[in-house]
Amino acid sequence: MGLSAGDFADLTRRVVALVEPGRRLLFLEGGYDLEALARSAGACVAALVGNDYRPEPATSGGPGRAVVDAAARLHATLPP
Repeated sequence: MGLSAGDFADLTRRVVALVEPGRRLLFLEGGYDLEALARSAGACVAALVGNDYRPEPATSGGPGRAVVDAAARLHATLPP
C-alpha cells in the first residue's frame, strides 16, 4: 500500500482511540525491507503507549488509499 512509518503511527493512534484499554491487540505484517519494518514497528509500539515516534513522515495516502476508501464506503452500508 506504500505506507511509511508515519502512516503506521497515525493508523495505530486511530485504532487505539476506538478500543478500550486492555482490549488492544496488534498484528504487524512482516516484509523484506527490515529497516522499514523496524521503523514501522517502532512507530506502532510508540503510538500504543502514547508516544509520538516518527522516523519518517506520513505520506499523502499512497496507492492503497482508493482501496481503503472503497472498504470504508462498503462498511458504511452494512447493517449494525
